[in-house]
Amino acid sequence: MVVRTNGSLLARHGFPFSDKQAQQQFEIKTDVLIVGSGYGAAMAALGLLESRQTTSRPAVWVFEAGREYLPDDFPKTMSEMPGYVGFNKVNTAALWDVRVGTGAVTISARGLGGTSLVNANVAARADAEVLSSWPANAQIDWHSRLSLVYNKIEKLLGVRTNPDITGIGSYNAMAASAAALNANAEAAPLSINFDGPTLHSANHRPCNQCGNCVIGCHSGAKGSLNMNAWPLAKQLGASFWAGSFP
Repeated sequence: MVVRTNGSLLARHGFPFSDKQAQQQFEIKTDVLIVGSGYGAAMAALGLLESRQTTSRPAVWVFEAGREYLPDDFPKTMSEMPGYVGFNKVNTAALWDVRVGTGAVTISARGLGGTSLVNANVAARADAEVLSSWPANAQIDWHSRLSLVYNKIEKLLGVRTNPDITGIGSYNAMAASAAALNANAEAAPLSINFDGPTLHSANHRPCNQCGNCVIGCHSGAKGSLNMNAWPLAKQLGASFWAGSFP
């Protein structure tokens, strides 16, 4: 496959994956072209690259329409937010991609890492009753099939609960409310780093409990894909082009 295009090559998680290229047309020769850099794209890339020996791995390019964001690139105040939000086809280069339809509103993100950049990074496993009824017509033991996958992905994303959860006022208030209703409150499993440098990123820093996960992590602690899956894919030979579409 040969792709002719214009733009810059960027992909980093604290340092450049590759040098920025001049704004000129050039050709990319590749076996596999992945468009987008969210969770689905990351798993597709790793599946292709991890299943082959080094000498037989396909050439994989990842195109991401949005730019690349480092911790200091995210909005820091509410007054900065409008410049980071795009509605429908307005401000299409913005981080937040809000689509307003007649029956639904969707929010996703443009940037290296996709919506992992702006979600709350809650990584909860599907409840047993969900797996028991989905898909209803398939005779598949989803519990067994997914258990090993869950373990692998949770390790990759660094999923764990907050070790300091009892020091957070909102959690304590929720736990007290649940107790009053004879219910339970549990700490959510999070793809957030609470310690320091991780396996795939020396620049992964510990969480400072700022609560800004959904506008972009300023501390570099969030387990977004540009901190784990994409650095691993890069090590396995993937190439990246962020800001690849106008």
